[in-house]
Amino acid sequence: MSNAMTEAGPQDLPEILVSPPWVGKRPKPTVIEVEAVHRPYRLAWLPGEQQRWADIPPARTGTDEQWQREIERQLQIPHRYHMVAALAEAPEHLARPHLAKLHAVQHNWRVPTTGEMTLDGYQVNLDCNKRLLARYGAEVLEFTVVAALAQPWVAAPMWMPIEGSDLTALMVKSLDGAHSLGPLAREWVCRHSYAASLDVIPVAVGKSVTPRRQAEFVLRLLDRRGHREAIRAAAATFPEEVSTTIEQVLDGDPLLWLPTRIPTQPAWLRQDRLPPIRLRDSARVLPQPAVAHVLTMLMMCGPDKDYAGVPLVTETTDPASIAEFAWALFTQWQSARFPAKTNPWPLRASGLLGDDLTASRLRNLAEKEQSSNRASTALDMLELLGTRDAHTQLQILAEKSPRVGGLAARKIETAAARLGITVAEFADGAVPDLGMSARGEWTVDYGTRQFVVSLDEQLKLVVRESDGTRRARLPKPARSDDPVLAANAYAAHGVLQKTVKSAIADQSDRLEAAMVGQRRWSASSLRSLFIAHPFMRQLVTRLVWIAFDTNGIPTTTFRIDDDRAFVDVSDEPVALADDTVVGIAHPVQLGTTLTDWARVFSDYQLLQPFEQLDRPHFAPGAPRLETGLVAYVGEVVSTGRILGLRSFGWVKLHGDGGLDTQLMRTLPGGEKVWLDVDPGIEARNPMAEPKQRITSVSLGQTYLAALDPIVASELLRELEYLR
Repeated sequence: MSNAMTEAGPQDLPEILVSPPWVGKRPKPTVIEVEAVHRPYRLAWLPGEQQRWADIPPARTGTDEQWQREIERQLQIPHRYHMVAALAEAPEHLARPHLAKLHAVQHNWRVPTTGEMTLDGYQVNLDCNKRLLARYGAEVLEFTVVAALAQPWVAAPMWMPIEGSDLTALMVKSLDGAHSLGPLAREWVCRHSYAASLDVIPVAVGKSVTPRRQAEFVLRLLDRRGHREAIRAAAATFPEEVSTTIEQVLDGDPLLWLPTRIPTQPAWLRQDRLPPIRLRDSARVLPQPAVAHVLTMLMMCGPDKDYAGVPLVTETTDPASIAEFAWALFTQWQSARFPAKTNPWPLRASGLLGDDLTASRLRNLAEKEQSSNRASTALDMLELLGTRDAHTQLQILAEKSPRVGGLAARKIETAAARLGITVAEFADGAVPDLGMSARGEWTVDYGTRQFVVSLDEQLKLVVRESDGTRRARLPKPARSDDPVLAANAYAAHGVLQKTVKSAIADQSDRLEAAMVGQRRWSASSLRSLFIAHPFMRQLVTRLVWIAFDTNGIPTTTFRIDDDRAFVDVSDEPVALADDTVVGIAHPVQLGTTLTDWARVFSDYQLLQPFEQLDRPHFAPGAPRLETGLVAYVGEVVSTGRILGLRSFGWVKLHGDGGLDTQLMRTLPGGEKVWLDVDPGIEARNPMAEPKQRITSVSLGQTYLAALDPIVASELLRELEYLR
C-alpha cells in the first residue's frame, strides 16, 4: 500500500470498528415468566372513521324486491364472493338475516376499478368491505379478518380499525425484514400502541430469543414514534419488575440492540474489490477488519431498525469515500442479479451513507430499474438521505418521470407534511447549492495553489487563477501539488461539470413551469429562496419578473441586477414591499415592453435559462388566437411531431384496432382539449405511418378566446410545434 493509502491504527478508530459488541459474549437479558392474555378481535375506530366508511357511496341502488332477488341469486352461486357486495349495499333489514352465511364465501378480492359496474361484474373491493364492516361491526368482524388474509396485498387496510392478539402477531411478523406489509404494519402498531404493547411485552421479557428480539424491536419502534406512555401503561398491567425491565429495554445502549443471529457476508460480496474507505480529513484508510465490521452493521439495517453504529461510521469517515463504497456495494449486488431480493440492504446502504452524487444515481435507478420494488426502494433511499439534493431528485422525478412520478409525488407530500410546509414550498427548498459560496463561486484547492470556478454570462463554467486570470480549463495536478488534495479536487471538478449542467437544465425547466403555471411568490420569498441562494441566483437574474397589486393586476416588471437589487427596464430601482406578490413574467404580460426588455438582455449578453423574451406567444387580439383551433384541422404533420406532444403533457388515448387516434391534454384549470388524427398511430410500431392528418382539435366546455390568455397562448405554442 502506498504512503498515500496508509491503514489507520486502532487508536484512530471508534471502538465499534475495533471491538464491536457482536464479537465475544453478549450480556444475558433479564427473563421474567409472565402469562400473556390472549385478546380476541375487537373494533377500535378512530373518531368519525366508522361513519366515513359507512357513508361510502354504494355503486348501485335498487328496490327491496330487486335486492332480495340479488341476495337469493348469490346464495345459489358456489363461490358467492359477490355476496359481500350485495350485503354491503342492500337495505339492512334484507341483509342482516344473511350475515351468518358469509363464512361460506370464497374470497376473491379485486383492486378497485372504474367503469360500468354490473351485477355479474361487480368488483369485490375495499369499499364494499369497508361499508360492510362499518354497518355491521362485530357481526362481520371475524369474516373481515379472515377475508383480508386471503389476499392481504389488496385487503390489508381492512385490518386498520381492528385489534386483537392474533392480529398483533401477524403485524409483528410483517415488520420483520422487507415484508410487503411492512409500512401498513408500522402504521397499525402505532395506531394500536397500547393493545400491541399488551401483546408483545410478555414476549419481550420471555426466554425465547427470536420472538423476544422481535418484540423488543416493536417496543423500540413505538418509543421512537412517541408512544412511550402507552408502553408504560401496558407494562403497568403486569408485575412491577416487568415495567423495570421494559424501561431497560427502551433506554439501553442502542449499540447492544443486535439481531438473534449476526449476519455473515454473502457469497456474492467481494470485500477485496470494494473501494477503500478513507478517514475524515485524512489519507489513512480503514483496515480490512474494520471494513468487515462496517459491512456487518449495514447487513443489520432495515426499515425502522438501522443499526446505531452506522452514524459513528459516517462521523469517522470521509463523506465522498464512504458514499462511493456504499454505491460499489450496490453495484456488486446488482452484478450478482440481486440475490436475497426481499432484503435490499446493499441499496439501503446508499441511503444511509450516500452523498449528492448518490442522490443523482438513485434518481437514475428509480427511472430505469425494471423491478418496481427496487425503483420504489430507490425513492425510499432518496427520502432517507434527506439532503437538499436528494429532495431535488425527488422533485425532478415527481415532475418528469411518467413511471415513478406519482410515487415520488406521494413521498414529497409525506415529507412536506412532516416538515410542516406545502408541496410548492418543498419544491422551492429542494435546490442544492452545489457547494457554491455566497459569492457564487467554487474554490478548487490543490494545496499549493487554488483556482476559482464560476458561471459566466452564457452559464458556462470558467476557471480563473487566484489573481483573476482566466484559464481555458482546470489544469491537471502537478508534482508540486498536494497529491491527495489535488487528486480529489480535480476529480470533484469533473463531477461538478456534469452536476452543474444537469442542475441548470432541471431548475430551468422548473422555472419555466412556474412561469407557464403562473406560480406566485412574495417579494420576501423571492429574496430568501432565490436571490440568497448562490446557485438559483445565477438563473433568476436572467429572467424578467412581474409584480402584482392586491387585486392580482400587474403593476410593474423588473429584473435582478448584479447587486441583487430590483430594477426596471431603464435600470431604475424598483421598491417592493416584502409582501408584494411577484412572478416570472410571461411574454403575453409584457406587452409593448417586450422589445425593450429584449434589448436590455442583449446589451448585457445575458443568456436566459429558457425561452422567455424570445418565446413564441399569442397575446389577446393575435390573428391566430382569433382564428381558433379550427386552423389546424386538415394539417398533415409528422407522426414524430404528434408523439412529441407528450413532452408538453399530452397523453395518447387508445382507439380501435390497435391504433391510437386521439390525444388529450388537461390544461391548467382543468379544461381538456382533444386532438384527433388519421390514420392513427400503431402502439407496437408508432412510426409505421410517418404522416398524420389532423381531423379535429376541440375544447370541452369553452372556446379558445375564453381561456386564460397565458393558457391559450401556451396551447397554441404547443400546436404550432406540430408544423
